[in-house]
Amino acid sequence: MELKQGYKNTEIGVIPEDWDIECFEELANPKTSRINPKIRGGGDFCIELEHIGQGTGSILGNTVTTNNSSIKNVFDVDDVLFGKLRSYLKKYW
Repeated sequence: MELKQGYKNTEIGVIPEDWDIECFEELANPKTSRINPKIRGGGDFCIELEHIGQGTGSILGNTVTTNNSSIKNVFDVDDVLFGKLRSYLKKYW
């Protein structure tokens, strides 16, 4: 198979020549900061998996935690969110 100029064949398929293949773990660090709404009393701004668009990189909505919500991950400006549950849905922001 002849490749278009500027592309190369790799174990994951054809990619631009100037791209590298890296393991996700080498590029990102999972967040470890969490809050417990049962202790804080709820009211924190919250994005759940259902608020992230499938394959679009968009936020579709949000909610607030209640004082009976489960423990939540905390994220900061410039963090990347990626849904690990059913990752084939490609939910990211």
